[in-house]
Parts: sequence; structure tokens; C-alpha cells
Amino acid sequence: DWAARLFFSQFLPRVNLVDANAMLSLLRIVKDAEEIELMRHSAAIGDTAMAEVERSIAPGVTDFELYARGQASMLSAGGEEDTFVLMGIGPNQNTMLMELLNGRRLSRGNVVVYETLPFYRLYNTELAVTFSLGPASAMQKRAADACQAAYEAGVAEARPGVPTSKVVDASLAVFQAHGFDSFTHTPGHFIGLDNYEGPSLRSRDIVLETGMIFSFHPNVVIPEQVKEEICGILLVTDKGVENLSKYPPRGMRVV
Repeated sequence: DWAARLFFSQFLPRVNLVDANAMLSLLRIVKDAEEIELMRHSAAIGDTAMAEVERSIAPGVTDFELYARGQASMLSAGGEEDTFVLMGIGPNQNTMLMELLNGRRLSRGNVVVYETLPFYRLYNTELAVTFSLGPASAMQKRAADACQAAYEAGVAEARPGVPTSKVVDASLAVFQAHGFDSFTHTPGHFIGLDNYEGPSLRSRDIVLETGMIFSFHPNVVIPEQVKEEICGILLVTDKGVENLSKYPPRGMRVV
């Protein structure tokens, strides 16, 4: 990284430093069989936490309590020290999907985006689910339907030999056909030893290969109206992709 380069350039000024990050990134995004099994285990830890959150989420529960239930479930299931949770409650003025916890109590009408990020033996996966406490607004439901359709369109394109940009483009085209201009945040990224790993999925130069794993999560935030994300952890196989999470990707869950 930049700090190591600075250190060596100062203390070993005659050494010729070659930046191998780009090469390493391309190697890391293709997982071998052992890595895939570690990430399956990580994804299962996230599934366990999300099931606990779905059982626990209700009006009157604080964001601290809900965060803690998911976090405790992951650690109890073998998640490592870096395991963490992100959460957003809306709709509100915030333009971000996720927000700082502040002890807020959930109430009927809230939408909660809950994202688990478990690490298992250094390997990370993620799972984001959007919950609606009671019936959602018409706008929130439309956004959830748009994100689910966008997710399904991207997954339909994902297979060996397809540029990653084509997956994103297909997803965005369907999203726009549902009346939304663009995703609020990146619709996905490679994942493994880091949460964001390797080049952007929007790259025109990266072609999907068997063994690649990426998180795919169409999303949209509209202040005071919508907070929405859907997510799958996709392993590229010979035939297409397999979602390592067993939590069915759905635009929104009404609880």
C-alpha cells in the first residue's frame, strides 16, 4: 500500500519498487476451492444473523438492540474479530444507506436496511436485507420492486466470459425502466479478503471467470421517501452464478 511504498522509498532509496497491486487484485478475485468453502462458511454465518434479526425486529426495539442481536449471532457462530454490522433506518433526510446508531426506537412505518459483514478465517461476505415494519409506502414498494428486478436482470447476465460491466448495465437498464435514474451507491463489488476487492464491476476490461465471487446489491435512497437494498453473494460457476447465501434475495420483507 502507499505507506509501505513510502517507507521503502525513504529507507532503501536505491531499491527499484514495482507496484504489483493491479496484478495481485486480478489474482485475488478468482478464488480456489479452499477459499470458496471459507466464503460459504462466512455466508452461512451471515444467514444465521439475518434470521435472528428477522425474528427480533419489531416496533419498540432500539437500533442498538437490533445491531447487537445480529452481531452476537455472528460471533457465536464463529465470526472473527473484524465481523460487523451496518444498518440504516428510514425514510429520512440521510442520503446514505447506512447510518450511525443513536438509540432510536423502531416504529411502525420504518424501513430498516440491515447488512451483516461476517469474517471467517479472514474471508468476508455480506448480506443486506430491507425490512418494512408494516405495509410500506407505494414509493418504497416501487423502489423495492425495481431493485429486485434489477438484481434478477444482472444475475441473468452473469456467467463466464461476460464482462462485469454488462452485468451492471443490464441491471441498470431494468432499474431505469422502472422509473429510477441510477443506483445511489455502487451496485456491487468483488469480495473476499477485503470487503471491496479488486477492480470495479463497471470496468469494461474485466471478464467473469469461474471462481470469481462478487457481492451484487442494487440499491436506491431518496431522502424522506425510500431506503432500499437487495443483495446476493454470487459465485461464478460453469453455468452462471450461485448465491452463497441461502437467504432468498427479495426486494423487501414486510414484518
